Amino acid sequence: MIVKSFVLGTVLLVAVSAMGQAPAQSNSEIQIGQSIADIFKSNSNSDISLIAAGFLNPFKDTKNLSADFQFPSDELWLVNLTGKQLNDAFERSLAFYPEASPDMLYFAGCEVSFQYGKTTKAKVLGVTVGGVPIDPAKTYKVSMPASLARGGLSYFAVWNFQKAEKVISPAISKLLEGKSVQTSTVRWLSRQSL
Repeated sequence: MIVKSFVLGTVLLVAVSAMGQAPAQSNSEIQIGQSIADIFKSNSNSDISLIAAGFLNPFKDTKNLSADFQFPSDELWLVNLTGKQLNDAFERSLAFYPEASPDMLYFAGCEVSFQYGKTTKAKVLGVTVGGVPIDPAKTYKVSMPASLARGGLSYFAVWNFQKAEKVISPAISKLLEGKSVQTSTVRWLSRQSL
């Protein structure tokens, strides 16, 4: 049997597979996703920004982030989400953990701690925004691609916006053009249970 590695942030998980060695969400993909989320946040004046792994191209270009985004004409929307909706979204993001999934969210403006076990599903333990625990009843300004805001990748179970509070200009491809990956700290913080 061959050992297969899965990476999320800097946490390395090991499982057994007969298929060979391949990373799930690689460290380079995580850094690309987080870099794009950082750009979304800084250009939208949002509390939090989100992007899902399914919006990234399979090839990685660390020198030009616009090449890493699959939908060049997509708009960046600013919407309002409650703390509860954000928590539900992060739970959904972990649904297939530690397997790679297009639903996996990369984000800026918050940290998410979660727990996983060999026989138990991954579960969100807490979310902090600017170091403060998220308030389920509070509304947060969140920036994300319009297709994600409309409920793409089955996030319609958490939100389903028909219009934005604000559309951020220019289009996402222009926001990302010529920008390169910036190394950032881990935003998914894991704790393994036995």
